[in-house]
Amino acid sequence: MRRINIKKGASLVELMIGITILTITGLWVVANFYSISIGVQNTRMKTLAINLAQEQIEYLKDKSYFAIIPTSSITYNNNFSPAIPYDPLYYPPENLNIAGKNFTRLTYIEKVMVSGSNLVSLPYDSLDTGLKRITVTVVWQIGNEWKKYSISNLVSNYQESSSGGFYGTVRDIYNNYVKDANVYSAQNPSNNDYTDTSGAYAFAVTPGSYTLRVYASGYYSATSTSTYYITAGQIINQNFTLTPVSSGSVSGLVYLNDRLVISQIVGSTKSPSNFDQEYVEIFNPTTYTWTVNGNIGLKFQRKADSDKKEIKITYINSYIPSGGFYLFANTATLTINGVNINADAIWSDLNTLSDFPYFATDKNIIPVKEDSGSEGCAAIELYRKSDEYILDQVGWDWNPGTPQTPPFYETDAIDQVIGLQRSEVYARIMSTSGFNSSYGPAYDSDNNNKDFTDIIPINISPSNSSSPTRNIISGRPAYGAIITANDGLSSSTAAWKATNPSGFSYATFTLVGVATGTWQVQISSGLFYLLVSSVSVLSTNYSTSIPNGITSPNWIVPGLNNLILSSTTDKGIIYGRVLDPNNNPLSNIKIAGEPEGEAITNSNGYYALIVPTGTYSVAANPSMYNPSYTSETRDNIVVNLGEFNSGNDFILSGAGQVLGYVCNYNTANPYPGVSVLSVDLNDNTVAETISGTDGKFYMRNISTGTYIIKPVLDTNQTSSPESISVSVTAGNKIFVGTFTITGAWGTIRGTATVGGMPIDTGVLIITTTGTIIGALPPDISTAVLSGIPYYMASTMADGTFKVDVRVSTASATYNLYGWYTTYSGDTPVITKKTVTGVSVTGGQTTWRNISW
Repeated sequence: MRRINIKKGASLVELMIGITILTITGLWVVANFYSISIGVQNTRMKTLAINLAQEQIEYLKDKSYFAIIPTSSITYNNNFSPAIPYDPLYYPPENLNIAGKNFTRLTYIEKVMVSGSNLVSLPYDSLDTGLKRITVTVVWQIGNEWKKYSISNLVSNYQESSSGGFYGTVRDIYNNYVKDANVYSAQNPSNNDYTDTSGAYAFAVTPGSYTLRVYASGYYSATSTSTYYITAGQIINQNFTLTPVSSGSVSGLVYLNDRLVISQIVGSTKSPSNFDQEYVEIFNPTTYTWTVNGNIGLKFQRKADSDKKEIKITYINSYIPSGGFYLFANTATLTINGVNINADAIWSDLNTLSDFPYFATDKNIIPVKEDSGSEGCAAIELYRKSDEYILDQVGWDWNPGTPQTPPFYETDAIDQVIGLQRSEVYARIMSTSGFNSSYGPAYDSDNNNKDFTDIIPINISPSNSSSPTRNIISGRPAYGAIITANDGLSSSTAAWKATNPSGFSYATFTLVGVATGTWQVQISSGLFYLLVSSVSVLSTNYSTSIPNGITSPNWIVPGLNNLILSSTTDKGIIYGRVLDPNNNPLSNIKIAGEPEGEAITNSNGYYALIVPTGTYSVAANPSMYNPSYTSETRDNIVVNLGEFNSGNDFILSGAGQVLGYVCNYNTANPYPGVSVLSVDLNDNTVAETISGTDGKFYMRNISTGTYIIKPVLDTNQTSSPESISVSVTAGNKIFVGTFTITGAWGTIRGTATVGGMPIDTGVLIITTTGTIIGALPPDISTAVLSGIPYYMASTMADGTFKVDVRVSTASATYNLYGWYTTYSGDTPVITKKTVTGVSVTGGQTTWRNISW
């Protein structure tokens, strides 16, 4: 008999296990594919960002030292913390698209000084120390996430600096760092710096004798005990200890009113005709009118109900005014305590018995204990219809035998022995002092049992939208509200929760260390704020409660120090003062914030910039708005929502302006981009600028004195005249004359493309007035180096190029050559292209593209 061989296969169980393993593995691969893809994309984009940053560094380092202009007007990219500073003027942001990816390149130039083993950043208008720091940051976005790469490098003028300087730290007598202190030389207040968060300062000076002074808002000024003689390259450490001026404290209670509240609830009260009346009154403690019609609704739930029931409403009146009321009822006219009052809205006939079992009897929705022994425990909700946002909830219980808890409530329901009864009203109280019908019922601690009182029989009448509005003396306790003052000495504090002997909660604060004087205090909670002016701290350890009889706003009730937050803001305040070197206030000085904000100092030198949150630089007297004084800038000022950032003070000294003209070959050819220096009689650079597209240059922030004005040239350029001496006086604008340059530079710019698309793999560019023979670039030989000049560059990542060429006369004609490398397998193929007859004018840019 023939044997049959049976091969063993997989069982159904084994098959299912195998499928499960494959499925799990497949799911893992799918789940991780996205993450892997994102990781690869991140790595690629970071590599591109590194190349773009390095490209800009190398481009700037190819410039002459004085052609690299320090950033004088700082803007911040606030997508990162800390914010990224950059120059919007000389090196504006560059939006680049590389291989379909978008990047923004930001550049920031600082003057720096060596202090021990550290580099210290100096103000842009400080004396030049021979060192500048270039920082390039490239930012990009992947999804909703921002990424960045930053790189820094130093450039030097390779000459021994003839300037010296000061550096140090400013602390108070308690050894705390003092931020925003202005340290300056008494001989020239424009030699100065402002301390940072670690109390550090640094600035350069020319050789000579100096006495240092320090001014900080909220502190007594101080002067160095010694007069120092600075020699070239000498850096001296001078620390200061400041004594705070006398200080006291400011205190108060903070409430927030940002929503409507339920103010009265009545389930049953008989009219003279024995109609079973019920109503719900709401109150508006905010500063603005609300539209109720169609926007605001009510929901009700009995203890026996499984869910909330929407009360269908017929609206009669549409609005509830600030400080006013709105009345919902089961009848158009109520009679309460013998007085008729019209409802603003009534229960609709569309309400059903399945939702509201007592609706057939006089349209009753809110049952009372008398309706049934199981009733008297329930809850009602006030809500916004557009998004179901809950504005207020009130619940009431009853406690005979087995306690009954309402379906919903805030913290603790209204405690009742019997429950809601006929001729009983639940009425919201006005403040922690209890019920007082003279004021608006606004107290809302999110605790129904504390926020409401029950009155039986009813001896108060409801109000409607036509009733008189009421003053508001409380609201929701604003726990965590931030309190700041503009005295420049105090920090900030937060309101905390406290409870009075009657068990009512409130938010209170004490802001300590407020300098003696009269100030403004800002209280904020989220978008809501209140600014209180004329807050006087009279002496050391004096405590001022606000509001009071002299503040603005002052107290609503004498002796009641309740602050009501009901206005909204999306901004904060930068505050400070502008003084002259003798500490006299300067009025009508323009203050400009960057990226936004503008103000003018008042008669006492104070200013306030109200700006959105973010990081700012602030300039006093920008562009010498008042030509008699210098300009000063402060950087990295952080503005938080609803808060003061105070103590941002300035000291401005007398100044004038210098302007002139730079041309190429003759006055008809303006020469832009030429660095022009102002040096003092010790040959220290005190200011630098570059000529504009029209050849004109401006130096707007020059302290009074005598200076030499001169252009910065290379070895193949000459200027007529070489330099011009000028005496600068306060408030005067001086035209020094014209510098005529021989051997100017011109520029050829363009894009290298293949098939109409930018080449991102690099193209060698050579320009010359001669002719290049052959398919390959010329070899570097003695003949080439000693012959007609070749000017070379390579294209950037986006295919663009820029070549600077010498123009010995008014203009010259160049030939443009490009070599593009591709590969055939492993073999490189170099292709040459030529563009002839490119006319270049000194100081100007000629655009020519080169295409394959």
